[in-house]
Amino acid sequence: MKSYSIILIIGISVIGVMAIIFGNDIAKLSISTEKYSLYVDPLLD
Repeated sequence: MKSYSIILIIGISVIGVMAIIFGNDIAKLSISTEKYSLYVDPLLD
């Protein structure tokens, strides 16, 4: 459970950085977030 929390925190941090980089491009951020979810969700099953 701890390792999962660390992975989750890193993921949120990456999304936060992308939000800053693509601050004016919400579409890119949404696509990146969807790809992240598609990658992480199968790992949790």
